[in-house]
Amino acid sequence: MAWNEAIQQLFTQLLGEAGGALAAKFFYAFIITLIVIFATIAVSRAAERAKKLEEERDKGLLGLGRSNKE
Repeated sequence: MAWNEAIQQLFTQLLGEAGGALAAKFFYAFIITLIVIFATIAVSRAAERAKKLEEERDKGLLGLGRSNKE
């Protein structure tokens, strides 16, 4: 909530009171949407990496993966 008010106040100061208010809200919504998209992509990639690591670990435990002989 505090961030929301701070960002809205910043846009109001930068773009003015009347005309800037609507533009600020659209710009704010756009920025938040981009942040959510990038966060979703990052979480998805991390989940995929974790899944691959778990599969590799499971293969190693079952003897299906690489051997420990060197």
